[in-house]
Amino acid sequence: RMEDRTHKVFDPEDIARMKEVQLYREPLLERRKRISDWRKKIEKQRNSDLKNLEFEWNQLMGVTGSADGYFNADSIPVRAGRGARQYNWLRIGGAFAMNSITDIGRPVMVHGLHRTLRDAWVPLFTNLKGLRMVGKELRLASAVLETTLDTRIRSMADLTDEFRPTSKFERASTALANNFGIISLLSPWNHAMKTMAGLVQHTRIIEIAEKVATNKKVKKQDLTDLAQLNLDQSHLREIWEQVEKNGERVKGLWVSHTDKWDNTEIQEVFRNSLRKGVDTVIVTPGIGDRVPLLSTNMGKMIGQFKGFSLASVNRTLIPGLQKRDMGVFNGMALSTAMGSMIYIMRQQINNREIDWDTRTLIREGVDRSGNLAFFGDIHALLDKLTRGVVSLYGGPQLSRYAGRNAVDALLGPTLGGAYQMSSLLGSASTGEWTQTDTSRSRRMLSHNNVFYASWLFDGIENAANKSLNISERR
Repeated sequence: RMEDRTHKVFDPEDIARMKEVQLYREPLLERRKRISDWRKKIEKQRNSDLKNLEFEWNQLMGVTGSADGYFNADSIPVRAGRGARQYNWLRIGGAFAMNSITDIGRPVMVHGLHRTLRDAWVPLFTNLKGLRMVGKELRLASAVLETTLDTRIRSMADLTDEFRPTSKFERASTALANNFGIISLLSPWNHAMKTMAGLVQHTRIIEIAEKVATNKKVKKQDLTDLAQLNLDQSHLREIWEQVEKNGERVKGLWVSHTDKWDNTEIQEVFRNSLRKGVDTVIVTPGIGDRVPLLSTNMGKMIGQFKGFSLASVNRTLIPGLQKRDMGVFNGMALSTAMGSMIYIMRQQINNREIDWDTRTLIREGVDRSGNLAFFGDIHALLDKLTRGVVSLYGGPQLSRYAGRNAVDALLGPTLGGAYQMSSLLGSASTGEWTQTDTSRSRRMLSHNNVFYASWLFDGIENAANKSLNISERR
């Protein structure tokens, strides 16, 4: 009876249709699920983008980040953190000028060997008048102001956040840090390298603008490179119009005379492109290169001096891999050769034996060249922590981290310096002080590794060991 009643209510054909409807409904439900998943992904990406935008805005406004929000720039933790980073800069930054010799290869990587020699190095020896005139244009564009603003040094040393010294000690440390770029010769070097890069960039933009305006053939790569500087073909035509009207050639070197341009909008576009081009070639970390985690007060202390290698990933490594032309190869080879030369000079200054084996020179050159960007730092760190066991190159341990302890290499110079101080205190307390401890205590002094003053600190170290009859190194 139950079966009969069921058949009266539900005809078998109706049941079959219901099954068909269910089969039709399943794809709709699956599609709805996929749409829901897409919506969640889009929402997640939107929230991430808004968070990054808020982070960059706060960085632009000089607000110091923390894990829970944002600290006041005048708070004790932020001031102490900045003081620690200033101290680290004074005791470590003396070697940066010598390490920056590899910058010579950067214009070659971006613009090619021929253009770099023609537009930068030849005018340096044959056309000082034209060089000074283009240098003025670069200063008007705020592209080359290193001896005044130290933009690159502040970015490299994580000293870019706004700070108002409130005590005599803070005023003194800030003054020392601000002037250290001149003392270490890093500021003049950065100024010179940015001028060389700006010379090539200035001439290249004008030459391509002339070709576009006169409907001559232009290489696709040239247009792509200028598009990365926010210059399209309409901009280039307007730039050439102004250069043709106001510019001049001085012994073959273009001088744009932007101060005479009547189109202020294109003047601003041109100057912005010069500034961006120079900061890309001679890597100057910007706000967009900062990692949020390393922008907190503690993150800055752990990741101090790492902003340069992080910025190099987007400005050096990835563009080089994408272009894959002879200029990139020549620039990398030149930077590697300069890195090998740095290794030789550093070994001589530190009174260490130089390994003249070709493989060692290449290994050290690649490590110091900066061509591997942040991945080179990771490799050098692993090489240090494993004492050369984990190494892509093979052979002995790299020299770059030879004078640094494992805590310094892993957790940054602030915590590494604290560990070093505790070790020295222990040696002094137990009476087990050796010449190794004297050398380590020297490295804690401000200005100790300015290359041209190394003889002075060597003399002080040797005199201290001799006068105090300190035992040999352990």
